[in-house]
Amino acid sequence: MALPGRGRVVRAAGEQEAGAPEGRAPQDERIAAEMRSVIERQELTAGEALPSEAVLTERYAVARRTVRQALA
Repeated sequence: MALPGRGRVVRAAGEQEAGAPEGRAPQDERIAAEMRSVIERQELTAGEALPSEAVLTERYAVARRTVRQALA
C-alpha cells in the first residue's frame, strides 16, 4: 500500500488493506502467496523467470497494478 509522500507502508501480519472484504486477503497478497508456494514447491527453479505481468494479469483476471504489488 502506498500513501502520498510516504512510499510503501508495512502492515502487521494479518492486517488487511482498507476496503478488503472481511476474512479474505487482498488480491495482491493472494497472488504473492501463490507465487511463493510455486517457488517453495520448486515448480520454478533457480534462474528461471517468473511469469510476465501480462501472463499473471490474464491468469488472475486482475489489473496490472495488482500484479506489480504482488511481485513487489
